Amino acid sequence: MSAPRALAEPELSRRRLRSIRLPAAGGTYKIVAPDVRADDHGTRPYWAQVWPASIALFRSLLRGPALEGRHAVDLGCGLGLAGLGAGLRGARVTFCDRESEALGFTAFNARALGVAKHGQLVFDWERDALPEDVDLLLLADVAYEYRNIRALRRLADEILERGGEVRLADPDRPTASDLVASLVARGAVVERATAENPDDGGRHAVRLVTARIGLGERR
Repeated sequence: MSAPRALAEPELSRRRLRSIRLPAAGGTYKIVAPDVRADDHGTRPYWAQVWPASIALFRSLLRGPALEGRHAVDLGCGLGLAGLGAGLRGARVTFCDRESEALGFTAFNARALGVAKHGQLVFDWERDALPEDVDLLLLADVAYEYRNIRALRRLADEILERGGEVRLADPDRPTASDLVASLVARGAVVERATAENPDDGGRHAVRLVTARIGLGERR
């Protein structure tokens, strides 16, 4: 679906829109996003931007194994690229964000890309509980404030203790260091990638962290 067709959606039509093409895993995927370069409110909300870390995690998931039977949560999803990647590999995806407007975009793009099993949930990670059957937690550049780290560590630990998996991507933010260190201490594997920023055209370094109990011992 194109940006003009997205204007027919009441939840999306309040903003100027743009189409973004993302090459990944031998194909090209198109999403619709707010045109934050020309925002009517004079702001650049975090959720409306396409962050390089989310692109890197999207591509990593698409290159990875099939995810049928898994339930993924894209936490602080913004436009939901990480969740879209998991959904395209067969996972059932719950997009979680405290901004309901972001969830309108995730729903539209999931339908446009053919992600059949998805839902949206207004979510505050400081107080809300994850669904009980979640076994894949996606964290795409959400550790950008020190005050968020305790809650993110708690949720990540919860998923790992269930026998699930945590996938984190971030651009080496100092604020994420303690969260990454706690995952590495539990055997997480850290890889490096680069991804573009659609707004400035530059390429940015990203670290990709994969954590599940016993992963480190098996490598």
